[in-house]
Amino acid sequence: MAIERRRAWLRGSALLCLALILAVTTLSAFVRLSNAGPGCEPWPQCFHERATRLAARAAGAAPESEAVLAARGAHRIAASSALLVVIALVALSLGPRPYLQREGRHALALLALVAFLAVLGRWSAGTVAPAITLGNLLGGFLLFAMCWRLALPAASQPNGTLQRFAAIAVVALLVQVMLGALAHPWHRFSALAVALVIVALAAGLWRAGSCRTAVALLALLATQLALGVAQFAAGLPLILVLAHNIVALLLLAMLLRVTRLPWLGDGPRGV
Repeated sequence: MAIERRRAWLRGSALLCLALILAVTTLSAFVRLSNAGPGCEPWPQCFHERATRLAARAAGAAPESEAVLAARGAHRIAASSALLVVIALVALSLGPRPYLQREGRHALALLALVAFLAVLGRWSAGTVAPAITLGNLLGGFLLFAMCWRLALPAASQPNGTLQRFAAIAVVALLVQVMLGALAHPWHRFSALAVALVIVALAAGLWRAGSCRTAVALLALLATQLALGVAQFAAGLPLILVLAHNIVALLLLAMLLRVTRLPWLGDGPRGV
């Protein structure tokens, strides 16, 4: 198979993996929030109460709803499918020669992360400890980011300053995601700081001529802020919390497209 054709298959498979990871993270959030609620206050003391509720469900005192059971089944199917796609990515990049080194490094890293999350999920079933929640949440976001990065073709870096600023925005967004899962008051206060960073990045992109990217960033940011205000005003309904989570993933993908900083050996394309 020609190298460029293999790369096209890899990008297509990475996009499929991206869709599956989006389904996995959304279904996982649905199960977690349905069982334990969308965060709690005061944090972290409230985790004892949440653990008590989950223990009651595990003992059969409070059985899960049909929707949660269906989501668990769909989650297993999506996660298993994602694992198969990741294995296919490894085979496509490192099976036939010449090896695709850049893609192979990403595929192996994806496989290692999927395996880690599978072990974490099996070991921590029914647990709401902060470390476990963070591991699953950030692992899902990192999987999404790595699939998206693998789907993007290698490219040169046109503006180092904007890329570094975008990398700061990625870190700020991930911290904001952590706070949203564990500590709602801090999440609300830090949202303005993250928004200012993204607005400043969009302004820089606009001045650099990347107007469409700037508009897309601002549109996603405005949607995310609106969802954030709406979910708290409505008492944290599950549908709005899940939508807030999905838009955060899309915002992360957009920021990663701006960064294009070398990682996992990215650089000039080669075999």
